[in-house]
This record gives sequence, structure tokens and C-alpha cells, in this order.
Amino acid sequence: MWLAFIGTVAMVVLADMGGKIQLLAMVFATRFPARAVFGVC
Repeated sequence: MWLAFIGTVAMVVLADMGGKIQLLAMVFATRFPARAVFGVC
């Protein structure tokens, strides 16, 4: 049951992504520290 739920949530999240800008923001958020992403020096 949990496998079906997780699969459904994953598909909805993937289908709801805005596009390249949102993907780029996610890449930057995971690659750099939060301080750099939010512009806090």
C-alpha cells in the first residue's frame, strides 16, 4: 500500500514541476548551502 502511495505522490510531484527554472532552482538548492541560495552572506 505504501509503495502505491509513494509512487502516486512522486508522479504528482513530477507532473506539477513548473519547468526548467524550477528544476534549476532545485539543483542549486541541493548543490549549494542554504545561505548561498537565499543570498545571505
